[in-house]
Parts: sequence; structure tokens; C-alpha cells
Amino acid sequence: MDEVCSAWQDMIKVKKPYSGNRKMHPEVYSKYASHASIAEPNDPVYLDTQRMFKVIKTDNKMPYFVAITVKPRLRIWCPIKTKQYIEGNIHDSKLLKRDGHYELYLTISKEVSFDNAHPSSILAVDMGERNIATAVLFANSFTSNQSKPIFMGRNVRGLRRKYAYLRKKLGKKKLLRMVRKVSNREQRKVNDILHKISRQIDDVAKENNAVILLGDLSGIRNRTRSRRFNRIIASMPFYRLTKYIAYKANWEGTPVLTTREWYSSKLCHRCGSDNTLRPHQGLFVCHACGYQCNVDYNGAFNLAKRLGKLSSLTALSGSSAKIERLFVIR
Repeated sequence: MDEVCSAWQDMIKVKKPYSGNRKMHPEVYSKYASHASIAEPNDPVYLDTQRMFKVIKTDNKMPYFVAITVKPRLRIWCPIKTKQYIEGNIHDSKLLKRDGHYELYLTISKEVSFDNAHPSSILAVDMGERNIATAVLFANSFTSNQSKPIFMGRNVRGLRRKYAYLRKKLGKKKLLRMVRKVSNREQRKVNDILHKISRQIDDVAKENNAVILLGDLSGIRNRTRSRRFNRIIASMPFYRLTKYIAYKANWEGTPVLTTREWYSSKLCHRCGSDNTLRPHQGLFVCHACGYQCNVDYNGAFNLAKRLGKLSSLTALSGSSAKIERLFVIR
């Protein structure tokens, strides 16, 4: 595989057509030359799932093997270990060598049916600046039987600020390579946190037979003229988190719904008044009824109330969707 990865990097750097790539590296399988002619610099090795790549399921201790064609009539069989069952249709695969180790990226799709989706509760998820996600479980009614809020991702804001400061400091010194390195490190750390948060939310929903409710954040950057707030919104990965939650939940057959998010943090969920105040970032105070609570908890409560009664969720039954998911095997 080292020979294939080295040849791939050579071909995508010079950016030659197929014939030029074949003359440069006749020792590797011709499909690599074909894909390299349209690849961009630093792209991982693209594996054609029809001729270059195949996943084999076994009954051995290593449940899966991958067969990768490296030369004409020569395949390498590699055992792979994954905690998750690989099901569905593999229609895209890429191989990346990083720090001396190989990573395999599989894009798998399957048809998910919600025929048996009869949720008995709602898991409302509010996204904010202080806590990137706050989840509250509601069962039977909105005045009782709701769980304590689960606050998640409080360290994301501090992490983004730390790396923004480092990038600014390195940028002044014209250390552009270090800026890219720091940005990549930040992205990996933030993505790891987001994946853990989305998994926690999906697990809670599955354990409680709940539908996941998210706020629709489309157009949020156009709702305020505050430069500080716009900068905060731009730096927080809300859209990425909603995508992670949705594809993981739908893959397991858990429905994900969205409702309008506008004004959910401003209105008092108890009396409906907008005569409210936030003395500091995490506290919500209603001057009309005197109610006080965490601002993210108030937002999640308003989202759940906008969805309506649980009986209306039976409309989910009979629907289905084609879901795509990315598996990373290291």
C-alpha cells in the first residue's frame, strides 16, 4: 500500500491526464491513474468500489476483510476491526495515510423505514453559545414529567477562542504553515466533541423512545446586527452538530424533526411573555411572572411546545428515507 499511496501523491501533484499518469507509474493498477487525473492536491486515494475495493464479512474474530487492488491481478487482503456492524450499500471509499497509519473512509447508504416510529416522548435540543447543546426530555405533558436538562459541549467555545488567538498570533508572524496546522488540529478536536455529543443525544432518544427535536437555525446570521453576536455565531459549529445528530439518529431509525427556532430564547415558556431579561449569559428572567431558569432550558422548553402534542407525531408512521453515513476505520 505504501507504493500505491506514493504513486498517488506523485500523480496528483503533477496533474497530468490519464496517459501521462500511466507512463509515470505503470506498476500500479490503471484505475489509480484514471482517478488521479481528476483529483485535487492532498486528496485521499479514491477506491472504485466495483473494481478496486471490496468488503468481505467473515465469521472469524476479525469480522471484516477489505480487498484492495494494488496491481493488475493482485489484491491485498487486510483485516479491519470496527465496533459497528457495516450494513447497507458501499458506494464510495477512500484511503488516507496519516502519521504512518492508514485510515479507510466508507460512505454507506441504506433505506431506513419509520413504520414502527411511535415515539412516546420528545427530546428537545436547544443550541446556544454557552452550551452548544442542551437536551430536555419531555414525556406525556409539557408541565410535568420532563427531565433535568443535559448540558453538553461547554468547552467548545473556549476551544474555539484558544485556537482563534493562536491563529491570529501566528498570522502576524507570517507562519502560514503553522496556521494551517493549528486549524486542522482545532477541527479534529471540535469534531471529536461534536461526535460524542451527537452520540449521547441519540442514545438518550433511543433509550426513551423519543423523537429528536431541533431548532431550525437557517438564516440565523441575518437576524442580528450585533457584530459580536455574528462573530460568535460564525465560530460555533451548530450546522455541523445538527448534521451529526440527524444522520446518526436516522441510521438507527430515530426520527428527527425541526421547528422554528426564532424567539425561543426570548419568550418565557411559562407565561409566554417577551418582557424578559438575561442578566448574564446563562440566566433567564421573566419580569411578567417572575420566573427564573437557565436560558438554554427555557429555549428547549419553547421548542417542545411549538411541536405540539405527542399524538400528532403518529404521522411519522409509514415514512422512509435513504440515509448516508460515513464510517472511518483506523
